Amino acid sequence: MKLIIIAALMSSAAATQALAAKLIPASAAPSSASSAPATPAAPARTVVAATPPAPVTPARAAAAAASNSAFYVGAQVGDSTIGALLGYQISRMYAMEVSYDYVDTKYTPTTTLETSRAGIAGLAMFPLKFSEMGPMAIYIKVGYARTTEKSTVNDPGLGIPGFPATTTVTTTLKTGVTGGAGVQVDLSNSTAARLGVNYVGGDRSVYLAALYKF
Repeated sequence: MKLIIIAALMSSAAATQALAAKLIPASAAPSSASSAPATPAAPARTVVAATPPAPVTPARAAAAAASNSAFYVGAQVGDSTIGALLGYQISRMYAMEVSYDYVDTKYTPTTTLETSRAGIAGLAMFPLKFSEMGPMAIYIKVGYARTTEKSTVNDPGLGIPGFPATTTVTTTLKTGVTGGAGVQVDLSNSTAARLGVNYVGGDRSVYLAALYKF
């Protein structure tokens, strides 16, 4: 009897489940798994192509050279002169400078000759490079100079009245074109040395110079 009742209950439960499946839509059925929140999409990455450097043109090279231009001062000693100069490096190849030189005084028994010279010159430089030495250049220069000669003549006289000792001072100014050439060697970023020759009229002077660049 109990077996009959249990079988009837099981049949009734199966029929009830079949009826519920027909009446309840599938979309209304509860989901056994909880839905995970949507993951936001990663932002798009913008790839920027690297811009190649601009080619070095002669104009850009000249501008870079001009930006390295600087004033410089120097002292020079020659076989018969001593002097100083002030210059400006316009570019790697060109410079302008003013100079002052004092020429060795010449003496005779009765005459003293003092000579000084002030000038301005333009330089053209031709860079060279040797692996054994630092940067160097051959240069030529052309300019204009003003030379002052002061002559002092001492006349001892005769030592009798009417013929006293006298001193005569004569100053002579000479102007003219100057020239020169030589070699300049850079010892560091701020110092350099020169070996050159100057021509002033009929005078020639070999000299050494030391330069300091600002």
